Amino acid sequence: MLWRMADLKFDTAALAVSRTHVDRARDVISRTSESADQLAGAVGHDGLAQTVRSFASKWTISRTRLAEHLLFISDVLHAIEQTMEDLEREMARNAREFGEATDAASR
Repeated sequence: MLWRMADLKFDTAALAVSRTHVDRARDVISRTSESADQLAGAVGHDGLAQTVRSFASKWTISRTRLAEHLLFISDVLHAIEQTMEDLEREMARNAREFGEATDAASR
């Protein structure tokens, strides 16, 4: 596949902002307090208390999985950001070397 790099536009700043949003969401989900027992004790009905505990247990499992997925997404966004920055540095280095070789050949 032919890539014309002049046509490639990649906004690493936007990628970093996206990663920040993902990290914040993961932090919020990970810090959510475990207050289901307090709530279950406050409802005043054994059946409702059991329902609250059951929901909280399932939510804890789901929250943990969601936090793991968000960490994966953050890692992928970071890897893409790093790869694009490395590519940009490599292209700049190659352009400099090409320019220096062209200058030397024209002397």
